[in-house]
Amino acid sequence: MSDIAARELTPLPPLGSPGETLAEPSAALRWLRAGLSEETMRLELPPDVRSSISPIITALRWGALLYGMVAASTAAAVDGDLGVVVTLSIALFLTVWRTFRPLRLAWTDFADRSLPIFDGIVLGGACGASGGFDSPFIFCVLIALAVAAFGWGLRSGIATLVAALLAMLVVAAATGGAHNVGDVGGIAFLIVLGAIVALVSLLRDNLITRQRQQLALSSRLDVLAETNEMLGILNQVARTLPESVDMSEAVNATERELRSQFNASAIGLVVRDDATSEWLPMITDGVEFNESITTDKLPAPMQQALMEMSTISSDTTSGNFLVPTSQSGLYTALRTRGKVIGLLAIENERAGDYDRRQVRILDGLAGALALTIDNVRAFGRLRTIGADQERTRIARDLHDRLGQWLTYISLELERIMGEVSDATALQSLYGDVQTAIDELRETLRQLRTRVTEDETLAKVGAAMAERFMARTETATTFTATHPGESLLVAVENELLRILQEALNNIEKHAQASKVDIVWTAENGDGVLVITDDGRGFDASGARRDTSYGLMGMRERADVIGATLQIESIRGTGTTVTVRVSNELSV
Repeated sequence: MSDIAARELTPLPPLGSPGETLAEPSAALRWLRAGLSEETMRLELPPDVRSSISPIITALRWGALLYGMVAASTAAAVDGDLGVVVTLSIALFLTVWRTFRPLRLAWTDFADRSLPIFDGIVLGGACGASGGFDSPFIFCVLIALAVAAFGWGLRSGIATLVAALLAMLVVAAATGGAHNVGDVGGIAFLIVLGAIVALVSLLRDNLITRQRQQLALSSRLDVLAETNEMLGILNQVARTLPESVDMSEAVNATERELRSQFNASAIGLVVRDDATSEWLPMITDGVEFNESITTDKLPAPMQQALMEMSTISSDTTSGNFLVPTSQSGLYTALRTRGKVIGLLAIENERAGDYDRRQVRILDGLAGALALTIDNVRAFGRLRTIGADQERTRIARDLHDRLGQWLTYISLELERIMGEVSDATALQSLYGDVQTAIDELRETLRQLRTRVTEDETLAKVGAAMAERFMARTETATTFTATHPGESLLVAVENELLRILQEALNNIEKHAQASKVDIVWTAENGDGVLVITDDGRGFDASGARRDTSYGLMGMRERADVIGATLQIESIRGTGTTVTVRVSNELSV
């Protein structure tokens, strides 16, 4: 039942004294009024045409009845024809009844399809008692046939005509009245009735066909408009692809584009870590995410988008939002190369802001976003693997240029200090230069340090730990449980860079007094564990701004198909665990 019908069925307020009961009249009145709102609701016609049909049918019914009453007044008053009085009573009752309880046109239930035939039988039989085709109420039959043909088509109109004609013949024969079916006038009028049924049916079919064509054309225009808008958006996104070889640039460009196209007040994007099967936040504009999220901990609308593998709106998520103040939302899974690589949520604080059109636009945009993110991640892997030669070149340039200049400045300062009496300021400057030279040497060591067939991670990692302890005065141990075993050189090189990054983070942020490093390589599997007793941080806490502090370590782990796990307790310390098999994921 439509919303209009539902409102029409609202119970009427009780009248009279509190003791009076009007339940039955109210129910009957509601039943009568329901037909008024349902009469034409299923006709496939334009709303303006559909709304005028019910008044026209009612006017035609009453016009035919009034014509019959005027024409029959003489027969009833002068001749005392009882058949005319009976026909008038039946026609009047049926007309009043259909005014309050009209036929529900185009409804396909058996009762609805049978009612116009029933009306034809009743009116045809009534006319059979008052002269057949010469009955003054024959036009009531004509209107009943037209209503049947317009409501259900040619078959219903013909069935109603046949039923009315048979009822007329049967009643005329039973009452001994004339029906005039066999004479010339009767045959002509019968042909007219058939022609009217055919013309009304043709008019109905023509109106419905035009309405369907108009709806189809309107739908195609909507699709073309949405496609044109989506192509414009994709074109703008595609223009950012050549520039988005850096993850931060790609994230910023994506965020700007989404905010512009969807008027978003909150944007959340998480990408899937294939190694851990967890989701890592990439965009957290107005949204809070943990550092890593398991699938069962994803927000409800994101889980639904993942399960349905399609773009959904807030209407299908029962009002669940990532941000409590949001009133509208779009959620989609980013798919490429046959797998889901990310989940995107867009929300704003205006109710009903995203319709089917916005859903289709985001659905088309999701493919371009998925391709952008996947390309950036793949480029990052390739860039990480190919960085060794660049590191060697940078180390050589630093040594040949900056190193030589610092050495020259140091020698000149020594010479000048030997020639002046008060060299206090020069000695301070000389100390700063020596510190810079030491820092440069350590940087060069880190750039040049790499794993080879002969220098495995067990050896290079131990040397790195010793230098770290000497430089930072932090008690550092490196333990290789199986020093005679190793993994592929490319795998151990990425583990070495993760170890370097972890030690740099400890030196800059942890304020640790002790660091323990354990490396285990056995049967083609490796586990690297770095533990410090520093100040730690809340690894499970929610964050609002995208952080790239651990992005480099995660990218390197992703290159070799490793799992990176970070456990930290504020005030206690941090443990970084990397697990890897002896293979590359590129």
